[in-house]
Amino acid sequence: MKLFLSLSLALSAQLCIAQTPIQFVNPIPEEYNPELGIPQFIDICPDITLPKGHFYFKPPTKQGWTMEQAMKKGVTHWATNSLESNDHIDKFRKNPRTKYWEYYAVPRIREIFSLPEPVNGKWWPNGPLNEKDARAKGRTISIQPRLWVGETMEGDDWITPENPMWGWFYDEVVKRYEAQKAKDGIPYYIAHNYFTQFPGTFEFDNGKREDQLKFYDTPPEKWDSGNYSPGRTLGKLNTTVEGIYINTPDLSQKQLLSAIFRMELAKMAGKSTGLFVFNVHEWHPGFAARIEYPEGIFYRKDKLPLDPNLQIALAFLSQEYGNIFIEWGLMPYQSPTKKPVDYYPPVHSGDKWYPKGETNPTKPFPFATQTGSNRFGIHAYLGDMTHFGILLWSQTGAQVAEGKPYYATYKLDGGDWVKRQKNGSDLVESYYEKRGVVRTRILGKKMLICYFNMFADNETHKLVVQNPLNSTETFVGIVSGNGVHATVVNLR
Repeated sequence: MKLFLSLSLALSAQLCIAQTPIQFVNPIPEEYNPELGIPQFIDICPDITLPKGHFYFKPPTKQGWTMEQAMKKGVTHWATNSLESNDHIDKFRKNPRTKYWEYYAVPRIREIFSLPEPVNGKWWPNGPLNEKDARAKGRTISIQPRLWVGETMEGDDWITPENPMWGWFYDEVVKRYEAQKAKDGIPYYIAHNYFTQFPGTFEFDNGKREDQLKFYDTPPEKWDSGNYSPGRTLGKLNTTVEGIYINTPDLSQKQLLSAIFRMELAKMAGKSTGLFVFNVHEWHPGFAARIEYPEGIFYRKDKLPLDPNLQIALAFLSQEYGNIFIEWGLMPYQSPTKKPVDYYPPVHSGDKWYPKGETNPTKPFPFATQTGSNRFGIHAYLGDMTHFGILLWSQTGAQVAEGKPYYATYKLDGGDWVKRQKNGSDLVESYYEKRGVVRTRILGKKMLICYFNMFADNETHKLVVQNPLNSTETFVGIVSGNGVHATVVNLR
């Protein structure tokens, strides 16, 4: 009996301490050369296909690339302004491989309703549409694009989302989309605006911690989801997207985690969701980009790019917490020679040009232009970073895309276990405790491990993760920095 107990205790101890070593996937291809400063993702990344129901939009960002090439790299949708020329539009709308994948890219209210030019500065001289006219417009607008993200909450043609016009209009639009889906089986996704802030306009720190925690203990049907609640003006729309427009760098953690939190709530409420990313800070005092030419060195004061780690993480998390990633602000078909450079006098008058061998700036900058196509933007390379995030997810999370997500208990550097929350509110706790989270997704005997900590330092740390369904099975790896660490493991 004593021998049996001794063996049992020894075996139990071994099971508790047994750790499977893991290697997180490097998201940056070996071929990537950051010194080039030009787009590279189509040239160096493998062809991928995202799982059914996952969507990604990015234009071809370098001259010589095509929308067809971008779609081979995982881009799922095209927009009329992402094609090489207008004569491609009909071809894409008729081609069986592309006709279902048009993206209605941030139409303003004036485009949605085909408004005439304003009279005495007024877009709505007779007020918003009445029910008859709003429904008539909903019955006639094109429903060929299956991904629709509007730009409806700004500009002088703005109409408040609470206005009943929207409810009447979308009622007819959704009826037609549903009938179309019943015929061809192709789903549709409509987001009223590119920054939804579902289910309200709050962020972490706005209100109390308990204000965010309560969502995890209350059924979604009892939430006040504002305009997206059933019976409200936007209640019939099936999609929300969170706009990523970060202000100063010290706000990154709060604004990014708040957006991911709102995506999590949207999924809980049965919505499709994703991120609409502008990957520079809406802030640029003191920042200048440097571009080297054989003829000299050019400096431009402009908006500060987001941390590359965060750019990669945003694209990855858009697919892990949602199913849509849209990149905004990238110029298509830019010259690989970095000439000519986009120039807008009210913004770029502070440019500095140092001809080769000169120590004082001179004017004018010889490669600046306001006209023509294929103008180069100094942040042309940014689309590469987010594509690496999509590629990372396709190599990891996509393997278990149909699996069930769980947060996991973990510890760093031999410290105390950080226990997962019983109600799934780990994101809220991670923000207020200024720590990371481990999110897993399990399908059969495969499990995604995804760790991210937007408050992290740049030191290396030993991470130990428990299988959320079997605490005696643990995995150990090395993490560092504020990016996403992802891999897929086989479970016992």
